[in-house]
Amino acid sequence: MRKDIAKVALGAENTVPFAQIPDTLSCLVSLKKKGVQVVAVEQAPTSIPYTQVRVEKPTALVLGEEVHGLTRTALDRCDIIAEIPMYGSKESLNVSVAAGILLFAIRQQSA
Repeated sequence: MRKDIAKVALGAENTVPFAQIPDTLSCLVSLKKKGVQVVAVEQAPTSIPYTQVRVEKPTALVLGEEVHGLTRTALDRCDIIAEIPMYGSKESLNVSVAAGILLFAIRQQSA
């Protein structure tokens, strides 16, 4: 995995902590026990616009893959489900684009 990350991270893997955790649900439970706010990025009936997400403590963003997204079970374990509005016939974004949009919006809060 390290080699795959290094190929796309272009050195960022040396300064940005990351981990590969094969069990999403246990990871979400663990994060919440540590007091981390867990924010999913997904289209769902209970989602809020991404611009309304407020970060007031350590926060983890959970993004699913582009075709199937996140499971209902994973969404149920998140504190917030944030949605990026989509227009037209295509209703998915590349995961890196979705992450960039959310990270930029969150960063704007503290600017």
